[in-house]
Amino acid sequence: ATCSEVNKMAAVSRMSVLQCIRYIRHTEGIRGLFKGLSMTILGVLPSRAFYFGAYVNGQEMLSELLPRGSHGNNCLAAAFAGFVSLTCTNPIWLVKTRMQLDQSPKSQSLSAIRCIRTVWRQNGFLGFYRGIQASYLGIAETSLHFVVYEDLKRRLLRWSRGVDSVVVGVSRADEVLYCSIASTCSKSFATCVCYPHGTAHSTQTGGQQIPWLISNLPPHHNRRGPARLYRGMLTHFMRQIPNTCIVLTTYEGVLYFFREHKLLL
Repeated sequence: ATCSEVNKMAAVSRMSVLQCIRYIRHTEGIRGLFKGLSMTILGVLPSRAFYFGAYVNGQEMLSELLPRGSHGNNCLAAAFAGFVSLTCTNPIWLVKTRMQLDQSPKSQSLSAIRCIRTVWRQNGFLGFYRGIQASYLGIAETSLHFVVYEDLKRRLLRWSRGVDSVVVGVSRADEVLYCSIASTCSKSFATCVCYPHGTAHSTQTGGQQIPWLISNLPPHHNRRGPARLYRGMLTHFMRQIPNTCIVLTTYEGVLYFFREHKLLL
């Protein structure tokens, strides 16, 4: 996904998704397609745990100010969850991105340990939070996604049951399907609206010397027009939409299982 987003080489930046895959396969072998996988696996569990833990608790904390299930409650809870998750896991994603962008020969390919040592030696602790500004801007996408998701899920479940409710939880196993539909539609909408922040984020975490987020967006616009800000979006869709659908469907399914067996407090 990162290969299509970051303009490391002029030729590579003009490639389509399939051309990019072929290029990586030819120059780096099959292993090149799995660069950063170890850090992705390492980061998924804590990232999701931090996010959904903060999201549920955020909804509860905000319920005194905003009714639980309202757009305002969902939006602020999602923003809080995004802030917590990004702050705690940004070092993992930075190392993953650096590994994916590494152009060293196979014999000198950048390992996670080498990358961590290099970042620490060159920039110290704060080096692991490079690009955090753009990541925080991405909280807007997360908030929009969850506001649309919760509303669409409620409408689909209400349509399914023929009843209205401010807060609607899954009460039957087959209703998890509606969560899949809601997650796919809401993530697609949020991605289309907020995608340009990903371009700025990849620019910063990729190691380019552009210290502030505001410096990242205008050059892309001036050189190639607004379309440059959406370069790599197809690859992003191919990765994020199935991932989001699986994650939220699993989340709702687990909540349903816990409620059915009275395992939730």
